[in-house]
Amino acid sequence: MRSIVYEPGTQSADSALRDLFAGNAMEGPISISFQREPSYFHACQSQAPSVQVCTARDQKTGEIVGMGTRAVRDGFLNGSPTSIGYLGDLRLDVRYR
Repeated sequence: MRSIVYEPGTQSADSALRDLFAGNAMEGPISISFQREPSYFHACQSQAPSVQVCTARDQKTGEIVGMGTRAVRDGFLNGSPTSIGYLGDLRLDVRYR
């Protein structure tokens, strides 16, 4: 049984997040791998003015095995301008699926 802890992603996790993206392609008739080189956090700036990163870390190994982001940008809800959070960059290491 694996024990996973969820925590905010920080600059110190940049390399591990890029490795997670590179090592876990989205599979199907065509496999595709989205990569964020040379900096995951720098690339997040293109998504929205405010991006929150959440990581999933295996407590036994210390390895980041999953992640996701919440990008907040202006949008409309029922015709009224408001800030809207979009979930994205959801990744889970194939060994943990």
